[in-house]
Amino acid sequence: MFMQDHNPIALCLQETFLRPERVINFRKYSAYHRFALSADDRAVGGVSILMRRNIAHRELVLDTNLPAVAVSFSVLRTTTLCTLYLSPSTHVTFEELDDLVAQLPVPFILLGDFNAHNIIWGSDDTSRRGRIVERLIEEHNLCIFNDGTPTYTHPGNGSFSAIDLTLCHPSIFVDYTWLVHDDLCGSDHL
Repeated sequence: MFMQDHNPIALCLQETFLRPERVINFRKYSAYHRFALSADDRAVGGVSILMRRNIAHRELVLDTNLPAVAVSFSVLRTTTLCTLYLSPSTHVTFEELDDLVAQLPVPFILLGDFNAHNIIWGSDDTSRRGRIVERLIEEHNLCIFNDGTPTYTHPGNGSFSAIDLTLCHPSIFVDYTWLVHDDLCGSDHL
C-alpha cells in the first residue's frame, strides 16, 4: 500500500527475512537482495533495494561481509544508494564500515538500520557502535539527514529511539529532504 500511495523511485528494506527461493516480486520494480541465513539455515536479517524499472539503474557489486546492497541510479545525476542492516547482536568494526563507504561511488546515500545510538542523531545516550558510526561520519565528512526524530519503537515497552540512519556525501545533502513517516506499516520501525 505504501508503494501504491507514494510511488517511490526506490525502496530500501532491512530485516527482510527472505530466502533466495522465496523472494517477493513487485510490479514495476526490480529487486536486489542480500540474503542472510543462520547456521541452522533460517532466514535472518537480510536487505533489499527495490528500484522502479523506469529509472536507469544498475546493481553494484560490493566486496563486504556486511549485509548491504547498493544500486547506482540516474535521476538528474547519477547517485549511489546503499542499504545496510547491522544486527544488534553482530560485532561491527570501524574498518568494515570504512571499507564499505570506500566502495560506494560518489555521490552516495547510505541508509539503514544501524542499531547505533548517539546523541548526535537523537538517542538519549551514545553506544560503542554509535561512536564507531560517528567516527565514520567524521572521517568521510558525511552529512546526517536524521534530525532527532525517533525511528524505532520498542515493542516491549513502547520506548522510542533513533537507530535508523540516513547518511550522504556532502555534495548531495541539499538535494534531498528527510522525514519519518508516521505509520509503522506493520513494522516496529517508522
